[in-house]
Amino acid sequence: EVWHYGYVYWAAGGNGLPSPDSSDGLAIWAQEGSQPPLYYLMAGLLTRPLTGSLVPGDWESSVRYNPHAAVGEADSFGNRNHLVHGTWDRWPWHGIALGAHAARLFSIVLGAVTIAFAYLISRCLAPGGELTATLAAALIAFNPQFLFLSASVSNDNLVTATCAAGVWLCLRIAGSRTR
Repeated sequence: EVWHYGYVYWAAGGNGLPSPDSSDGLAIWAQEGSQPPLYYLMAGLLTRPLTGSLVPGDWESSVRYNPHAAVGEADSFGNRNHLVHGTWDRWPWHGIALGAHAARLFSIVLGAVTIAFAYLISRCLAPGGELTATLAAALIAFNPQFLFLSASVSNDNLVTATCAAGVWLCLRIAGSRTR
């Protein structure tokens, strides 16, 4: 998530798109800089007013990686935090932390859009099947991985929302032609 937000932070600063040659893993967005930019530009526009003036060096002084982290190592004991937390991310949020939480809220909204379109897709496929549509939406809404991603800064949330909207639109177009 920190790399996704690094890309959002970069876009919020009005820096434009990252250069492909700067996506070597050393930039604040790491490999995420090669991802399609729409999510990052949208989240950057939403978070720009919240992050205050983006001063060079703010990222480096705030976002510090935990050198002892054992992220992804299931048999490891402790040190699960990827970042070292400090005063920069305490409540009340400000700057980078506030922007990251606002970007998470944007992702949550996109997750809700995905669930709503899942419900509508089911209604198209099973007209009159209110229970079926509710179950379809619930299966997505309560999927642990979907919940995790929807609460994270990630471009996957825009992908799932637009794909769900696209499937619903295709079903509506196909349904209108069969009448």
